Amino acid sequence: MEENQEKTNDYADYNGGVDHFMNDIEKAANSFLAAVKNSSEYQRYQKARSEIRQYPEKVQKLYEFKKRNYELQNSGDRIDLFSELDQLQKEYNEFRNDAVWNYLEAESTVCKMIRQINWMLAENLEIETVLPDDERQG
Repeated sequence: MEENQEKTNDYADYNGGVDHFMNDIEKAANSFLAAVKNSSEYQRYQKARSEIRQYPEKVQKLYEFKKRNYELQNSGDRIDLFSELDQLQKEYNEFRNDAVWNYLEAESTVCKMIRQINWMLAENLEIETVLPDDERQG
C-alpha cells in the first residue's frame, strides 16, 4: 500500500489482498478436487459413464428416464407421485443389470457424496442466512 493511501478495513487492501487469500483457498480446493477424483466412487462413475457412452440408444433412454423422473418429482400435487414413480420404474425395468443401471447407481453415489460435502460446509461455516426482516430471527 502506498504511503499516502488511507488504510481501510477492506480485506482486499490488507495483507496481500484477496489474491493472496484466494491462492490458499484454490490450493486447498484443488487438493480436495483431486481427492474426490481419486475416490472409488468417482472412479466408478467415470467408468460407468464411459461404458454407457458406447451405446447411443441407451444414452437416449437414460435421458428420457431422467427427464420423466425430474418432471414427476417437480409436478407438485397434481399427481399421485408414488404410483407414477412406480409406473416409471416398471417401464424402465429393462435397465436392471445393464450399463444404464450401473451408471444410475454410480451417479447417485457421487451425488450423495457431493450433498454430504455441501452439508458439511454449510454446517461448519458460520454464515448468516437470516434476512433482516425474517420472523425467525431471535
